[in-house]
Amino acid sequence: MNCHNCGTQINDLNVKFCESCGIELSLNKEPIQTDDKNIVKTPSRRKRCC
Repeated sequence: MNCHNCGTQINDLNVKFCESCGIELSLNKEPIQTDDKNIVKTPSRRKRCC
């Protein structure tokens, strides 16, 4: 996996902070949030159109 901030390759999946830039690694949380937003937006657009 790579750091989403600086792109440093991280081999240990248990690491919570990037060793290079020090940012918190919340890669597991971000895709869930974006998926939730897409799921919420898609039905609302369909309702507005129809």
